[in-house]
Amino acid sequence: VCRLLEEEGIYFYFTHADGKHTMVLADGYGAHATTGGYDTIQFRDEETARDPLEEAVTRLNPGGEIQPSVMALNDFDFEKASSSTSGGLLVKANVAAPFSQQSYEHYDYPGRYTVANTGNGYARARMEALHGQGERIEAGGNARGLTTGALFTLSEHPRDDQNRAFLITSAETEITGVEYHSDGKRDSLDFRCTFEAIGKEHSYRPQATARKPFVQGPQTAMVVGKAGEEIWTDKYGRIKVQFHWDRLGKTDETSSCWVRVQQGWAGKGWGMMFVPRIGMEVVVSFLEGDPDRPLVTGCVYNGDAMPPYTLPDNQTRSTIKSNTSKGGGGFNEIRFEDKKDSEEIFVQAEKDFNRVVKNNDTLKVGFEKKDKGDQTIQIANDQSLEVDHDRKVHVKNDETVTIDNNQSVKAGNKIVVEANTSIELKVGSSSIKIEPAKITIKSVEIAVQSDANMEIKAGAMMQVKSGAVMTIEGALVKIN
Repeated sequence: VCRLLEEEGIYFYFTHADGKHTMVLADGYGAHATTGGYDTIQFRDEETARDPLEEAVTRLNPGGEIQPSVMALNDFDFEKASSSTSGGLLVKANVAAPFSQQSYEHYDYPGRYTVANTGNGYARARMEALHGQGERIEAGGNARGLTTGALFTLSEHPRDDQNRAFLITSAETEITGVEYHSDGKRDSLDFRCTFEAIGKEHSYRPQATARKPFVQGPQTAMVVGKAGEEIWTDKYGRIKVQFHWDRLGKTDETSSCWVRVQQGWAGKGWGMMFVPRIGMEVVVSFLEGDPDRPLVTGCVYNGDAMPPYTLPDNQTRSTIKSNTSKGGGGFNEIRFEDKKDSEEIFVQAEKDFNRVVKNNDTLKVGFEKKDKGDQTIQIANDQSLEVDHDRKVHVKNDETVTIDNNQSVKAGNKIVVEANTSIELKVGSSSIKIEPAKITIKSVEIAVQSDANMEIKAGAMMQVKSGAVMTIEGALVKIN
């Protein structure tokens, strides 16, 4: 409570009356008053006082300390990162120094705020607290009205600048009771008070002496969330946790504030993202040791959540293995095996595997490449394939090749096309069909031209027919 009051510049003192004690909360001189009958208290030197029973201030030792005249605070708010890093949360408070001195600035981080207006209030309170320490008067006397929190005006001091109004900031009272002597006489009641005060012209605020609880080192906690969920997060990837010492938490989404999670990479729309899931054990650190600023820095295995592969049997194996959500039963995985002579990179997609290559895609296989299942490849521009040795393609069912424009096939030596049943070439209504025992050529018009010799032979019978005129021409025609 004291720490929260100090942050707001609120302090307290007590007033005492017959049968009643009152705690007064104050943030300015309006909460202070004089003690009845002690508005003005005269100064009497202790050694030359005429009447020892006269109530007065008998000792006054003015003093002071050089204090900063500027208080600067700063902090960082991850939700307004750009503004924070460019000074959006930097605040300053200025107060005139109590006496002539060089201007000094006191800078503190973190200010423990995320709104600049809140920081302004903190800076003002701390600046006024320092300003109140600029003048420090130690005094004493026997006036009964010299109580903590009381105002009074000093009079008849030999230094005119000390005849002014003061606020008593602390007081210690000593009362010596009546003592009886053997002759029947008794001493009078003795009252002495020593106090500290500041001039009323100076502001007063409590010093920030109450420290916020400090967390020593990291802790572990369990990830929790809403009932029925396996993952519970927000737009920043933050999670909820329950600490092992927490006896009041309900192991649900109310167990903690949202806790940020450290990632291996975090850019603007790019980086890494692994959200710890409900039931995982995580390591929680605290920024600046502040229990209100937890940060998950990692995950750890435990007896209920063991590594995906048995150790130390698989100590050469590194992996990133997920778990299907909701319900489990499947996983995606990228696994590395570094065991000598068994090196391997294993990739599993529980369902689809999509790959985008915006420029070249190069694959070098030292021995074999085998693919199973369906494969669809879509290339946005050109594709070039160069094979330094042989290339074999085995299609165990049908193959269909569709080319929207032209196709060119060029062989350095020969091209062999072989089929067990038939080979057919078609262009419109024209076709050439090759079968094991027959070749059929069909077209509206067929032209056969040889620039030198042409020879047509039939091992058995040959028949030439024409539905209309047949013309045979030659420089010399022989028919045997």
